[in-house]
Amino acid sequence: MRSLARCALGLLLLRGLVPAGELGEMRLYEALKAATPPKLDGRLDDPCWRSAPPSSGFVRTLRDVGKPPTAQTHIRLACDDRYLYVGIQCDEPHPERLKATILDDDNASVCGDDAIEMFFHPNPQSADYYQLAASSRGVRYDGRRLDASWDADWQVAARVDKAAWFLECRIALASFPDRGSIWRFNVCRELRSTDPIEFHCWSDTHGAFHTPSRFGHLILAGALGGLRRGELIQSASYAKATLRKQGALDRQAREVRQMRAAVPAKVLEPFAKPLAALDRDEAALLAKFAGITKPTLADWRALDDGLGRLLARREGIYWDLKFHVLLHD
Repeated sequence: MRSLARCALGLLLLRGLVPAGELGEMRLYEALKAATPPKLDGRLDDPCWRSAPPSSGFVRTLRDVGKPPTAQTHIRLACDDRYLYVGIQCDEPHPERLKATILDDDNASVCGDDAIEMFFHPNPQSADYYQLAASSRGVRYDGRRLDASWDADWQVAARVDKAAWFLECRIALASFPDRGSIWRFNVCRELRSTDPIEFHCWSDTHGAFHTPSRFGHLILAGALGGLRRGELIQSASYAKATLRKQGALDRQAREVRQMRAAVPAKVLEPFAKPLAALDRDEAALLAKFAGITKPTLADWRALDDGLGRLLARREGIYWDLKFHVLLHD
């Protein structure tokens, strides 16, 4: 499994697709070319949305960091020669509580409603990034950085359902005259049907939404979508994370073995069952992925999540065990 991860990383780094320093917490979305533009009705049932890969994994920021969001958000993007299309599904357990008080466009206060804020930084070398926000009612706001006088050429359709609300957006690429091949990009959400309210990000900003250095990445794939560059880059990022986590697991396992050898077996009796269960679960996870020779992005994500859960469990047991051994030293 390690050789597989090293191979994926080496291939991408040697070809220069992404600087090594950007691998790690980076998120990336590759927008595929839409053969037919979607109809803006908020339903997300057009052919381009069925072929666009969904992306979720939004995290909390500003408060209760590390706690899973009460409701998840899912994004899809597509493009053609003139437009960028964004489809967003906001899971919502209480649609009757949605806050949608702002009725006029170009009012920054719409960000105080249940809203989505999209951030585009088409040329990361420039200081200018752009904010496009829309509420569950479809009321829009746009600005360049914090300058509300800038206007984009874009349309949006909103729809509220029993368990979610939806946005479907069409954004003219001409709104962003200074564009590079890889944009910085983020989607953020205010969830106001909860108490307290929650703030979510697709790419974790570790604080305020307006943090362009923490935006993820967006590739407009166009005709080269079949190369799956975005998937390869993300896979390499997960591969690096799995190497780091497995290394931490191995180090802790060695220290646990050393502690076991240094104290009487009776001292370790309270930890025998949780350690055995952990060893079984780790062996099962490794066996599940050891035979995979062509992992998909979903495989890399699942392996990274599995190793992360094992590491959290082992760390808890490790520190309890270490404290227990010190008390009996």
